[in-house]
Amino acid sequence: MVNTKETMYKKAHTELYEVIKKLSKQELEKIPQNFIDNLKKNLDNEYEWRYDDTKTLEEQDFLIETKALLVEMYERYLCPKDKKEFWNNYDRICLKMIEDKKREEYNTDNIFKNKNKTVEIGATVNSEYQENLKMQNSNLPVEIKENLFKKVINFFKKLLHK
Repeated sequence: MVNTKETMYKKAHTELYEVIKKLSKQELEKIPQNFIDNLKKNLDNEYEWRYDDTKTLEEQDFLIETKALLVEMYERYLCPKDKKEFWNNYDRICLKMIEDKKREEYNTDNIFKNKNKTVEIGATVNSEYQENLKMQNSNLPVEIKENLFKKVINFFKKLLHK
């Protein structure tokens, strides 16, 4: 089976190549030929996607990967110099948001929260939890501790039975 991630990227390259074919000659000159050659090399030949001329670029039905490639291509090659600062700031903000989300999700203070709650003896616990606890405890071996008095009595019993 073909790697689905790889397949999605090949489809995205196909969609991006179709968009590039619609660019003006002036915009095409801004894009390096090796970028276009790389796209051609990584196309999915079985995937058919056509640019719908009745829709604008924003209205096209692109894969998420294609949208990311479009933004990257625009930032690198087509973006006017006065807009580059805006895109650099946008990238920084997006990366910061991603890092903040990761930090919140994998916060060391919250990793074990709600995982294992200790229950004090005598605390009121719902009956379902109590039944579950009884079932778990019934399967465990029980160590019987004898007090000193019982040990002495058992010792004499053993002596008498011999």
